[in-house]
Amino acid sequence: MTIVWCLGASWLGLGMQTITIGLLMVWALFCSGMATLMDPWGSISAVGFTLAFLLACYKPSLTAYAVLGANIVLIVNQIAISLLRARRGFQAPPTLRGSVGVKRA
Repeated sequence: MTIVWCLGASWLGLGMQTITIGLLMVWALFCSGMATLMDPWGSISAVGFTLAFLLACYKPSLTAYAVLGANIVLIVNQIAISLLRARRGFQAPPTLRGSVGVKRA
């Protein structure tokens, strides 16, 4: 979707700063999808990119700092998820309380 957004935005003649702000939203959506499918703790990254998007929309001069901050949140979140998975075992899928899943034999 990043490539699709950049292609469409360039066809529209949008500036690089506007394209970068749009990318923050694309990345927020990607992180929320990955959190839904893989690990609920990934939602922290989605929130980080969403807040960065809102900050960049509110104050475009801070776009570079918003991107930096969101990526720091992503990196720290992924390190924490990796450490947690190492403790509970990489084969054990993440679960939510009350979620309905497929029973394993």
